[in-house]
Amino acid sequence: MGLDPEADRAIRDLWSRLEQLGVPSLQGHVPSIRPHLSLAVTDDADGLRHHAPGLALRGVETGIEMAAVSLFPADPPLLVLAVAPAPELVALHARVSAALAADGVDLWPHYRPGTWLPHCTLSMGVPADVLGDALETCLASPLPVRACLLGAALTDSVTGATTTL
Repeated sequence: MGLDPEADRAIRDLWSRLEQLGVPSLQGHVPSIRPHLSLAVTDDADGLRHHAPGLALRGVETGIEMAAVSLFPADPPLLVLAVAPAPELVALHARVSAALAADGVDLWPHYRPGTWLPHCTLSMGVPADVLGDALETCLASPLPVRACLLGAALTDSVTGATTTL
């Protein structure tokens, strides 16, 4: 789900500051990806496209708080803003996950209820030589970033094709 305009600007500003350090942020991701929080990720793109209209996400708006800078283990590590797991957000994720599971759409393990860590991705890989600078830049940003999730969409991260839900 996308972010309200003010939060979108805050994330894009952070992406720009990371790029200036030599950290590849999602600002330069090809295809273009907007600041967002993913409720579901799957390799079953056809299944997701087929069942997504039934998720009833049109008009859904949920408040979130991006409360902390975090790293996900990878080589190089992923840099994210961790989102506080507010009950309304967790319930929305559970509803979407259950609906997709009922339709046979298999989510990536880290996006399943009980293991999902809500986050907004800043970089898909921070080079080791600028990791400290990247963390310092993020920690110097005003946190938490409060946002309203809105504008649910399906985005194919390979082609960039986006379908508004």
